Amino acid sequence: MSKLFTASQIRAWDAFTIEHEPIESADLMERAAKACVSWMIQKWPDTDTGFAIFCGNGNNGGDGIAIARLLLESAYRVRVYLSGGGQRSPDNQAMLNELKFLYDPCIVYVDECPAILPDCILVDALFGTGLDRKPEGLQEECIKLFNDCNNTKISIDIPSGLPADTRFPFGEVILADYTLTFQQYKPSFLFPETGKFCGEVKVLDIGLHPEFESKESSVSFIIDMDMVRSIYKKRNAFSHKGNFGHALLIAGSHGKMGATVIAAKACLRAGAGLLSVLVPDEESQIVQIAIPEAMILNYSKICQAFSSDEFTSIGIGSGIGTDEIALNILTQLLQQRKSPMILDADALNLLGLHSELLTLVPPGSVLTPHPKEFDRLFGESSDSFERNKRQIVMSKKLNVYIILKGRYTSISTPDGTCFYNTTGNAGMAKGGSGDALTGIITALYAQYKTMQSAVLLGVYLHGLAGNTAASKYSKESMLVSDLIDCLGDAFFTLQA
Repeated sequence: MSKLFTASQIRAWDAFTIEHEPIESADLMERAAKACVSWMIQKWPDTDTGFAIFCGNGNNGGDGIAIARLLLESAYRVRVYLSGGGQRSPDNQAMLNELKFLYDPCIVYVDECPAILPDCILVDALFGTGLDRKPEGLQEECIKLFNDCNNTKISIDIPSGLPADTRFPFGEVILADYTLTFQQYKPSFLFPETGKFCGEVKVLDIGLHPEFESKESSVSFIIDMDMVRSIYKKRNAFSHKGNFGHALLIAGSHGKMGATVIAAKACLRAGAGLLSVLVPDEESQIVQIAIPEAMILNYSKICQAFSSDEFTSIGIGSGIGTDEIALNILTQLLQQRKSPMILDADALNLLGLHSELLTLVPPGSVLTPHPKEFDRLFGESSDSFERNKRQIVMSKKLNVYIILKGRYTSISTPDGTCFYNTTGNAGMAKGGSGDALTGIITALYAQYKTMQSAVLLGVYLHGLAGNTAASKYSKESMLVSDLIDCLGDAFFTLQA
């Protein structure tokens, strides 16, 4: 599990590492530059590749100068663009002195934006995470130049002009293709209004001292492979189906039975020992034909199903509609069942239409809205930052888990902690992805009996399977059924 720190905490982490490793600050800068260059060389092994590196006067610029020297040592073509004026940080000046001594001809001092060759890679090392003002003058013009060019653009640690923590940029921001960030994500990477500037984020481990992370407090975390492997449990060779729970999915209505099939298949692929599906009587054949492994319950069995202890996990909402029949089913479930459940899609729409039902949602349950569903439930938010804050407040108030779906899906918990998921891709932006997630979490809660484990593992696996599906079929062509079929690959990855 990786804690998510603010910019000031990361600077304190740097200082702690310098003091306690111990290491000179310039040597830590060198370590960061080596991590960047290692990634660049792997990405572009042809030494004919050219790099144009724009460096500011602070430590981010020092990173860029060190990157230039290391690329030159590896025989790449490099130009370093510097402004002639202004006070440089001590480490920036030290890196510049070394570069001048070894490769002075590659340095270009500019007082206006230079012409950029179309075949070179642009590297942004103008401003780091400490930016607290609008870029001005030459730096602002360089940012505009970057964004006007079709060249591949790399930002070092953070796109210049982008704050690490705050809601909105101060002015112009570089629109990067790649962001090579150090040690961990920055908070602003995780929200669409600011994350859109980062392109593909690569987190580079630069060996900051682990003791700082273990002692420093945070209420925000990144879900990573170490975390989910600590949750995941391998199956005992002598297990039987009863060991893995009996899941119940309440799903489907006329014209929306595809949602039922998707949720049910995902539930079985995620390992539920038994699965029953409660569907309208006239639609039951669809499920029996599409999913022979599932058992069918008809609406005449509702009272029996809701009062039974047979089911260890219940998920409701996929395709049930918002008519009186669906409302009656949801109301009966909430009135009769006091154990945690998973509520998605139309169940959330019904809660939004009948907010008095929110007080009946059992403690420890899961709500899985996308942003529009969230706003219908809890009111409009002006932006994603505000919505995330409201998400955390409502989790604590209702004593539930809220999975706010997006590029970096956020999971808020009843104790106010928030987790951010980094698996997944834009190919999952298709109808049915949420139904698959509901099926996965319903299956995992049936097996693990702990909702937080089911939620964190489920969201990560869902995205991991989506990544495999995208690699096989492309983001454009992948289907939700492909994602479900790739759940096995996701489990194999956890077992590796």
